[in-house]
This record gives sequence, C-alpha cells and structure tokens, in this order.
Amino acid sequence: MQARSQDRSDVTETDLAGIEDIENVWIAMSDGCRLAARIWMPKAAATEPVPAILEYLPYRKRDFTRARDEPIHRYFAINGYASVRVDLRGSGDSEGYCTTNTPCRSTRMRWRSSPGSPGRHGAAAPSA
Repeated sequence: MQARSQDRSDVTETDLAGIEDIENVWIAMSDGCRLAARIWMPKAAATEPVPAILEYLPYRKRDFTRARDEPIHRYFAINGYASVRVDLRGSGDSEGYCTTNTPCRSTRMRWRSSPGSPGRHGAAAPSA
C-alpha cells in the first residue's frame, strides 16, 4: 500500500469510506478509572488487527487541537494504522485526577490488551 499525502486535498471520499472514526471509547485502567479515547482506524481492522499509534495528551480530545489533529489521525487510518487519541487521567472526558504519577505506560499496556489491538503500538507527542 502506498502512503497517501497528509494534505487534505489528497484525501478522497473513497479514502474516508475505508476508515472508521469512533468518537467515544473508554479504556479501563487497572484501578477502575476510565480514560476517554477517540479512535480512527481502517474498517478492515474489525477483522484483521492493525498496528496502533497512541496519542496521550492533556489538551482534551475535543478542544482547540481537534481541527488541527483530525487530518493527521485520518491520514494514519487511511494508511493502515489505528490512531488512538486519549485524554489524560483527570482531563477532558477522562475520569480521575491528574497527577504527576499518571504514567502513559499503563495506558499503553491497557490498550495493548484491548480487543482488536494487535499488541503493536507507537506513540505520538504533540509537544515536547
């Protein structure tokens, strides 16, 4: 599969028809707290697992960064990846309280054990 351009003008209706955008998904943590996530993925991922890119952020999946980030996540899905945008614990739609001890690693491990996840994943960071 040849990678498509990230430029929105290159994305066709056919491309968009091949992906699924799930607005609200809960990722249950080991302590029972639920983190809110949004997932873009190829429709084929329902029957054939695909690698995932996890974005774990304090900016809330539904605020001002949404319009800027949607094309990026669609791009990943069009090119065969599940793209998972997760609100930090205690921010956005996620439950719990945000602390300096809220590790991204445990979120990755919970996602990795979720149904449909092939166990392979990467991470994306919007800022340093």
